[in-house]
Amino acid sequence: ITDTGIGIPANKLPHIFDRFFQVGEKSQTHQAGTGIGLALTKELVELHHGTIGMESTPGKGTTFKVFIPLGSEHLSEEEVVTKEIRQQETEEKKPEWAVEEDISGHVLEDEIRKKSDKPLLLIVEDNPDMQTYISSHLKNKYKILKAKDGEEGLAKALEQIPDLIISDVMMPKMDGYVMTENLKTDQRTSHIPVIMLTARASTDSTIEGLETGADAYVTKPFNARELKVRVKNLIEQRQRLRSHFAKELNTGHPIAEISKLPSMDQKFIEQAIDVVNNYLSDEDFDIKQFSSEMALSRTQLHRKMKALTNKTTSEFVRTIRLNKAAELLAQKTDNVTQIAYETGFSNLSWFAKTFKEQFGVSPSEYEGSRE
Repeated sequence: ITDTGIGIPANKLPHIFDRFFQVGEKSQTHQAGTGIGLALTKELVELHHGTIGMESTPGKGTTFKVFIPLGSEHLSEEEVVTKEIRQQETEEKKPEWAVEEDISGHVLEDEIRKKSDKPLLLIVEDNPDMQTYISSHLKNKYKILKAKDGEEGLAKALEQIPDLIISDVMMPKMDGYVMTENLKTDQRTSHIPVIMLTARASTDSTIEGLETGADAYVTKPFNARELKVRVKNLIEQRQRLRSHFAKELNTGHPIAEISKLPSMDQKFIEQAIDVVNNYLSDEDFDIKQFSSEMALSRTQLHRKMKALTNKTTSEFVRTIRLNKAAELLAQKTDNVTQIAYETGFSNLSWFAKTFKEQFGVSPSEYEGSRE
């Protein structure tokens, strides 16, 4: 493959296949790439046991020579993809509906559960090559959602409530700074960790990114392993936080005493508890009504609740009701049956079962232990 372009200086030739390497000719800035294309090409050629080389003369042009063996005898069994394997790998996974106990103790098809429990990542990047490169290193461990600019990224984040966002800074329509600031000041998305990617390595740029609420800042060119570690650490950090919060929430302690959440997320939980308490004795209170009271869709409420408390919406409501029941039992305001009804449990056996799961003893034993 030969062109008649400006050519490449001799001192740049050894690095031409390195990831993110750019020749950086000022006259070609309007055609600037990402430094990924040639690196990927070399990897693809070598996967076929081929070779790629180049010759270039400044002012005259560049020639690439690609040699790929014919046939498949040189390939191992693992390297050959058959039509059957391709169909199996590309077959879409259908969502499965999981039946769980509803708020009132009845069985309903409440939450949509996916076969895969992989965390959902949103990649916001206007360059298709970079988007593909990032996705290729993360898709095995995470579900991937993509957006081509900050405006689309913000819309998809609000709709899907991902577990983490990786965003470029310089993008059309809305840049990464503005998008992140919008995310961090919106109650629906304030909890989502954001990793910002930028080619600007200055301290001022880093500070600007962190001031918008970004949780990490990675400078291009970056090592894919570094990005994977950053993603893994932020996901695990959030997991530890919500596991701790869920455990403490089960004890019935006031939120102010146990919360290590940012103020906006704490206000969200306090609002959710107030809503549940307002409908405490209403056994018909359901997810649809809860979502409406919180001004969120069912999906938004579920994913936000799961991200903060490690509980589904139904589990959260049940926990608040059981905490109130334990409080009333301790105060001996009424008998066990009446307290169950007062806290929205019309099914007494279900009340006893879930109460014991949360507090380790039955309602009657809990009542007696407080004497």
